[in-house]
Amino acid sequence: MTANGDVLIAKNVDKVTKPDTGRYCVHISDPDIDLARSIPTGTLNGYEAKGGSVRVYTSPAGICGNDPDTVYVSVFNKDGAFTNAAFFFSIQ
Repeated sequence: MTANGDVLIAKNVDKVTKPDTGRYCVHISDPDIDLARSIPTGTLNGYEAKGGSVRVYTSPAGICGNDPDTVYVSVFNKDGAFTNAAFFFSIQ
């Protein structure tokens, strides 16, 4: 994903929305992926958020409309504030 939420390469993801700074809602399009039993991973891409972190949540999140097919991803800078940054995302 780019910092503005554009998907560059995808499998099993049909859309990403960005409701606020550093907050992304990744909609999983494969009905065979059970988010309650999945292993999501998020990793920062590149230098723009050096020292920052990515957190991935599979529980329905209010910021993502409590959609059970959406993964909430939050990105933080090195100071712990939400920030827009490109990241890699995968789910198994």
